[in-house]
Amino acid sequence: MKTVYPINPIPPKTRQMPETKPNERRLLPSRMMWLGEGWLSLARRAHPPCTKAPKLKSHWQGVVFTLGITILSVLGAAPARADTIELEVLEARQTTSAKGRRCPDKVLLTETGRRPRREGSYTLDGVANLAAIADNLAIASSDDFSVVWVGQLKPVYGLCHATAGIVKKGGEVYTGHSYLRMRFMNGKAYLILDMTGMRDGNNYTTVILHRSVKGGNPTWSWGGTY
Repeated sequence: MKTVYPINPIPPKTRQMPETKPNERRLLPSRMMWLGEGWLSLARRAHPPCTKAPKLKSHWQGVVFTLGITILSVLGAAPARADTIELEVLEARQTTSAKGRRCPDKVLLTETGRRPRREGSYTLDGVANLAAIADNLAIASSDDFSVVWVGQLKPVYGLCHATAGIVKKGGEVYTGHSYLRMRFMNGKAYLILDMTGMRDGNNYTTVILHRSVKGGNPTWSWGGTY
């Protein structure tokens, strides 16, 4: 009888798993993981205090300051408003026939108040466009307190015998001393700028600063203190 030996089963091959600690997991690296780790490392770094906001604030403060200076400069350089001065013409009482005599009803001059040249003073600039009533204006006489311009009256006003004084200034009724006056006589027109009796804020006589003829028109500047 043939002897049968028992066959020992070959144990199946098993994959040896490495020893792992509890809750320890190994993951395959990926691009998302690298990006996440990069963001985390940046977030954990110590950052210096933010300085952009203060710089921005300082920048805007500088802009506002510069803008303010610019506005003031523009306002300071802007020309002052010119006032129209109206002189009413008053005909002289005639002892002879007034036939053919004609005088202008009024004369309009222009005067502009400038900003003070220096603290505590003021200056006014004036011009008289007399082209409608006279020609060839020139300075006839001048002294410390007055100046007189003279010109040839237009033929239409050649026989006018009258005077004129300020009745309005800047559109408002003027009741002060008429420092600008006119005379019409002997075929000539006389414009007079007179500081006699004119006082400034400190009770000094106002001063004539400039007198000339420009473009055929009398021009002047006068001023005082306050």
